[in-house]
Amino acid sequence: MMGRFIAALLLCACAPVSKEAFDVSLIVRVGTDDRRPLNGVTVCADDRPLGQTGPDGILQTRVAAAPGTALRLTAACPPNHQPGSPADRTVVVRHRRDRQTGRLYPLEATFTCVPGQRTHVVIVRASPPCVLPVQVTGMPLLHTDPDGVAHVAVTGAPDQEIEIVLDTGGRPTLRPLMPRRRLRLPERPRFLVFDQVFTEEKPKKRPARRQSHPGPRRL
Repeated sequence: MMGRFIAALLLCACAPVSKEAFDVSLIVRVGTDDRRPLNGVTVCADDRPLGQTGPDGILQTRVAAAPGTALRLTAACPPNHQPGSPADRTVVVRHRRDRQTGRLYPLEATFTCVPGQRTHVVIVRASPPCVLPVQVTGMPLLHTDPDGVAHVAVTGAPDQEIEIVLDTGGRPTLRPLMPRRRLRLPERPRFLVFDQVFTEEKPKKRPARRQSHPGPRRL
């Protein structure tokens, strides 16, 4: 009996594993490095297009492949985005089923696309409060409100330098005149702050003119 049992085990171990292709579900997620889903991204398997992501940044499809097949997946990042590292993913087809439902486990992959430009918010605060035009890299954009505050949205590439200027041309008594601040944009969206404290120069009093007394007149 023991000999027959061992022989049966050997026959099972030597039996060829089925390599027939079967359909397996594939779920691919594509988003930015700050977790925003990306819509309309084309996903390929071994350079063959599978479809595009939806508004939720997900592509769900099915592929036919034999167990053990390695699929190289790629995602075409949208314009002004760079693929994160690594730029491709390899998934291996496995014949694994859920014990309760009997369904095959899906293949899953996630891709990250890094935006080439970020949008930041610059908070400008003038003290004491005053209404002043705000310029960003030479372009007048808006004014501070009566509380001396302005919020400026700035879009640029990481490490790009911008210049914020408070235009005091209409308030010549404020000091300093035309204060400016250079800011370097960070890699991730952030709030950047430009605080400026002013003093007001009192207008100089002009000395009173001396009245000239006319000399004696000839009669």
